Amino acid sequence: RVCSEAFRKILNQHPSGELAEVLQSVYTLFVLNCIELDLGTFLSLEILTPAQGRDIAECTRKVIDEKFPPGRLLEIAQGGLGLPKELVMKFSPIASDWVGFNKNDNKGELVDFPTTLSSKL
Repeated sequence: RVCSEAFRKILNQHPSGELAEVLQSVYTLFVLNCIELDLGTFLSLEILTPAQGRDIAECTRKVIDEKFPPGRLLEIAQGGLGLPKELVMKFSPIASDWVGFNKNDNKGELVDFPTTLSSKL
């Protein structure tokens, strides 16, 4: 509840624009995740119906697919946070192409990752 209230306060400070859109999407994912993690409680207290409970995961996937397509997280990290692409790619290669990153089971290893950044860090 505390995190949600703080997030709403930030959203109220940025009511429109690209930042507001990204923040709203992140907030929506945060709330959906909170509900999903405590879904048993919501169902047992009959706050949500079983049908609504089944829809939570689908809603989460829909928000991710619509608001954060492949490459979008990289754009946000670069534009919104001002991080250089090389830095984002070093620590999160999945941010630019999660479909490509997950084509094969790479067991979490960075395969064929450019080494040019290591000399800059």
